[in-house]
Amino acid sequence: MITEWFIAVGTSIGSWFAGILPGFVVPAWFGQLGTNVNQFFTSAAGLNPFVDWTFLATIASVPIGLWSLGMLFRLARWVLSHVPFFGGH
Repeated sequence: MITEWFIAVGTSIGSWFAGILPGFVVPAWFGQLGTNVNQFFTSAAGLNPFVDWTFLATIASVPIGLWSLGMLFRLARWVLSHVPFFGGH
């Protein structure tokens, strides 16, 4: 699963960074985070009769979509501010 791979890469980087700190021991559960997330989603799939996942996905996608539009607008303003006689302050 590609998501589990990304989580494994992220936890590997986090473990490496935490390992260079003096006196800090990385917890064992941190290395198994990808497996735990996969197990959570597998368990949550059994809640289909009780939870409308389509509705929850729609509700969750609205703020993420609005945030993305805002970031695209900010990026466009930033790019256009570098064009002479067109944007900027």
